[in-house]
Amino acid sequence: MAEKEPEKQPKPDAKPPKPKKEVDKSTLPLLVELTFTSAVILLSLVFFTVVGVLLFSSATVTDFILRAGVSTLVIGVLLLVIVRQVSMGALTAGLGTTDKLPPMDEPDENEIKSPFKVK
Repeated sequence: MAEKEPEKQPKPDAKPPKPKKEVDKSTLPLLVELTFTSAVILLSLVFFTVVGVLLFSSATVTDFILRAGVSTLVIGVLLLVIVRQVSMGALTAGLGTTDKLPPMDEPDENEIKSPFKVK
């Protein structure tokens, strides 16, 4: 005769399952995403083009490092400025008016105040 196996009962110390955290599903606007991606692709293409030209032109190691570094740095900074402008424009357009922007710090009482107001 087969003996019945004792049924397993849950332990009284068992912790209840943890609730799953909600994942933030927000994404960047399409224009910002496209601008950022194209900037990264363009910077990579410029870098590899400069490296390829320098390899075929038999440049010295110093010229190779300087030209590749400077070209990547200059193009990278320009693309950074462009992407920043686009993303800030998308941010302000998404917020609508400037009323929703966070308030600026109020001037300190000891600061010199201009008699002229800029409108």
